[in-house]
Amino acid sequence: MGNVIARLRLKFVRILCSSAVRARQTLSGLEQGLGGQASITEFMQSLYLAPAQRLYEFVSSQDDRYRDLALIGHNPGMEDFAGSLSGGTVDRMPTCCVVRYAFEQNADNWKDALENGSRFEFVRLARELGPY
Repeated sequence: MGNVIARLRLKFVRILCSSAVRARQTLSGLEQGLGGQASITEFMQSLYLAPAQRLYEFVSSQDDRYRDLALIGHNPGMEDFAGSLSGGTVDRMPTCCVVRYAFEQNADNWKDALENGSRFEFVRLARELGPY
């Protein structure tokens, strides 16, 4: 998945990652694609099995300077959160799934961005990738 991130030229200024071992391992595997570009990574115990509403609260409270944000967490909260942002487009997120959303450029802050809707861009599943 790190290769996919690199190929798609995804960039994250800030990463919020569950402090769980598997989430840290996922981040470690993705870092090759990020190329060290994330300026801030925060490991959060409170992301472990966080429900969608908690994820919404985490994102909506982020500093508005960080325009590109990544969440690394756990289901079912991540699936529910992604599904709510996509209007149901994302319904299944197996391990190491990448989902990307774009928010309106004129949103003043993360809370406004979440409340005013997002544009679903894509979902990539590890099992669909094949050899790279």
